[in-house]
Amino acid sequence: MTIRMTRKTVTLPKIIGSVALLVAAWTCVSCGLISTSQFATMWAIRKYGRGHQATPATFSNLPVSQKPANALEEPDDYEARITKLLEAGNYAQLDAEAQRITIGKDRLVGGGWKLHSFYGAVADPPHQSGMWAQQVDKLKIWVAKDPQSIAARVALADAYIGWGWQARGSGYANAVQTGAIYWFNKSVGMAKATLIEAAKLPEKSPNWYSAMQQVAQAEGWSREDEKELFDQAIAFEPSYYYFYQNHAGFILPKWYGQEGETQAFINEVTAGIPEPDSSMLYFELSDSVACQCDPDRDTLKDISWEKAKEGYANIERLYGTVNVKNNRYAYMAYMAGDKAAAKQAFALIGDKPGGFVWHDKNAFLEAKKWAETP
Repeated sequence: MTIRMTRKTVTLPKIIGSVALLVAAWTCVSCGLISTSQFATMWAIRKYGRGHQATPATFSNLPVSQKPANALEEPDDYEARITKLLEAGNYAQLDAEAQRITIGKDRLVGGGWKLHSFYGAVADPPHQSGMWAQQVDKLKIWVAKDPQSIAARVALADAYIGWGWQARGSGYANAVQTGAIYWFNKSVGMAKATLIEAAKLPEKSPNWYSAMQQVAQAEGWSREDEKELFDQAIAFEPSYYYFYQNHAGFILPKWYGQEGETQAFINEVTAGIPEPDSSMLYFELSDSVACQCDPDRDTLKDISWEKAKEGYANIERLYGTVNVKNNRYAYMAYMAGDKAAAKQAFALIGDKPGGFVWHDKNAFLEAKKWAETP
């Protein structure tokens, strides 16, 4: 939610050691006490997609992309509409919407999945208020009103994860207070327990895997367990590109990977995909290494700027643009020294830096001045 494209994933250093993975946590959730041991978690992951018939991986979702971009809904407008449904307690409408957009793979302006934005709208407190306890309570009411709703449970798990990150903050581990770490761990544990509980429901959702990927990153799962989770996720819904983004982030050196590993994954996974899907996915994944929220780590090393550039152009052609992707494109163009591309992006951005891209306002202004200088 990631913590999505419009709710961008915050990448932070590893904070929980492998010893924590050996501890069986028991968490009280809406239907009682359930085990959230790693063994139980992996069993749920392996079972979750059984019997599900995956559709072919079409990242561009061509039936949707054939619509003109001006016929698509703006992400902010869509999230505001979904937020109002939750505030009004229209749970039946929320469930119907989640089912409809899951089947249709509906997109928004900029190419993001409606399903991804849906969970951002229902899981995050409105207007960035930071009122996570109140948001969790709203979602618990939804779960109680409709115990069979997969959307309600996944949204609750997402909210627990967001609450944990909000309490922890965005600093490196050695700068985070012990109390914040405690609440972070507890919140992530509640999210995992909620997802395991949700796995028992007959209805399934791609975002179940995405939420579990966030748990994996927060808890520092073994490389083998995380890779199995990723493989299960893309087998379930090959075109849900957030799965690829989450995995690309997990294998960054600042988390649990080695130098160059994310770049190798990006180049490999997009190599066998036809255009325009290949370049669009390439652009979306390149953000993992180009925009790491750390100027000492941001890089385009081993990334094809030309392919990323082509991907942005294809997204713009099929879906139009949104500010977050314009900012990412501008930053990558600046890093690549492509003044013409940067100037094009800054013209769209105007004075609205965003997308968790620029490290401060001065960095934005410096890059913009460079792009606009003849």
